Amino acid sequence: MISYVEGHYFKIHQAVATKGLASVSVIQRLDALEWGLGARGDAVFRWTPALEDEFREKARAFLESLPAAAVLNLEEAKRSVAAGLPRLPAETTHPAIALVINAKGWLHLQLRQDIRSISMADAPLPPVKLDDRVLATARRDGVAGVVINLKTPEGYSPAEWRMSKQAWAAQEESLRSALVEIIGRADPRALASAQLFGSAASVGLTFEALRRLYVDPDPRIQSIQLNDWGVPPAS
Repeated sequence: MISYVEGHYFKIHQAVATKGLASVSVIQRLDALEWGLGARGDAVFRWTPALEDEFREKARAFLESLPAAAVLNLEEAKRSVAAGLPRLPAETTHPAIALVINAKGWLHLQLRQDIRSISMADAPLPPVKLDDRVLATARRDGVAGVVINLKTPEGYSPAEWRMSKQAWAAQEESLRSALVEIIGRADPRALASAQLFGSAASVGLTFEALRRLYVDPDPRIQSIQLNDWGVPPAS
């Protein structure tokens, strides 16, 4: 199961269909990969020696297995991988393989079992979506049950069964921390009844708390939707 940033699958498909090629960013399934959700809603990857070694080995084998006629920048990608992972500030990195693919390459990538995520290179993250019904409901009832969805940029994957325990734990902890921080800033009292599941949370928030989220949405939020099931019960 390959994960795609929201909307990117269709962007890639459209680019290949209309231009004959697409620039994509591929994240492999790496046991040592520790993915996190950054403060701006972008992906953050922790650099470690173990990740460096695993990336070099698997990325080299991955590129050697690609059909030469399917990738337009194969030799350039090989040189980039040979140079190793970039060491970015705060001991972070970007373990992606940049590829320029044609229609054959696009089909080939979709059928592989060793890819964690594919995204359109340099494409912006989708804008936040705020349900218009939420504030009206909270103003009328004093509180509204909502579902807060976080952004899931490149490298995110819901496929726990295809990830190492280390990789899954890092992703889950990052998402949980982001949700707790976002809800806590809006109304710390709401955390007691908040239900967290992966990249989303179901929570009841007052009009004032929701107004704060709507006036200045946290960059990590993808959407806030009215929960048709109402306010979750207190735990």
